[in-house]
Amino acid sequence: KRVTLPFIFALNNLEEKVEGAVLASDLRVYIAFVAMFIAFFIVDRNVESAFYITQNMRGAVLGNEIPAVYEDDSGIGCEDGHALAAVKWEKTYTDLANVGDWNAWIVHMALPTIWHESQFGKSVSSNILLGGVRFRTLRVRNDSCNVNHDIIPNTPELKAEQACYAGYSSGTESKGLPGGESEDYLRHFNPLPWDPVTGYSPLPWDPVNVPSYRSCSDSVPESSWSPPLTSGQITFYHCGGYLFEIPFMINGTRNSAENATNTYRERACQGFVDDVATRLVAMELYEYSPTFDTFLSARIFFEVAAGGAWIPTDQLR
Repeated sequence: KRVTLPFIFALNNLEEKVEGAVLASDLRVYIAFVAMFIAFFIVDRNVESAFYITQNMRGAVLGNEIPAVYEDDSGIGCEDGHALAAVKWEKTYTDLANVGDWNAWIVHMALPTIWHESQFGKSVSSNILLGGVRFRTLRVRNDSCNVNHDIIPNTPELKAEQACYAGYSSGTESKGLPGGESEDYLRHFNPLPWDPVTGYSPLPWDPVNVPSYRSCSDSVPESSWSPPLTSGQITFYHCGGYLFEIPFMINGTRNSAENATNTYRERACQGFVDDVATRLVAMELYEYSPTFDTFLSARIFFEVAAGGAWIPTDQLR
């Protein structure tokens, strides 16, 4: 007895065979590409030296615990009446969870570890610092999302906060106002300038020193190419933002570690990074290894999710 196959069954079977043949053909090309890539990578690149260079930074800076923190929200004593105290539990870079942790890690661990007093001296084991350290933040506007007025009424009597900070995107980013100042950015500054002698005092904030917003092209004006995006676990970020730099050399002499930490303290206590509008905070620097005649690019950053989670990433290349 003749048995006929349904047309749909035959068609699906043929399509599967054709698709399998195409995938098999692509697989052969892919295998050849992978083989050539591996051969080129192993022959042309010194993998061992790259490993040791990155481990100099990763082990010393990212692997050690914060020794001490101030007992205020800033972590570095921005508020009066708070003293330095030993940490209640050990935290390394991957354990940081808020702006106080980040500030304490920068001031008490990162900058003292990567800095060295002598000119062209060794720092972070055998690596030499180049140029300076750049600190960069990306922020979102306080109207980047909508407040539900059924839950938080917008009434003069209640005086409830109506600001809403969304996740990071090009449409929600705070990019500042003409002249480099951002009204939203200034609104959240804590006006407590740092003085190395007298400490913090409630003096008026100087608008001239507010870190201005720079686009990616403005942050590297000498470059003829567009730097790659910063790839995080949440999204991608451009190379601009609010930023300031701490140079390793000032007028031909080596900048001191004390001056570097004081510079960061000043910016941090004036609200450079916070737990509200900040969506990315990064420390970026370059180093040179005389041992291997190789450069290291270090980008160490946290993404701050809209829900408040701090997500660490380190990119050492």
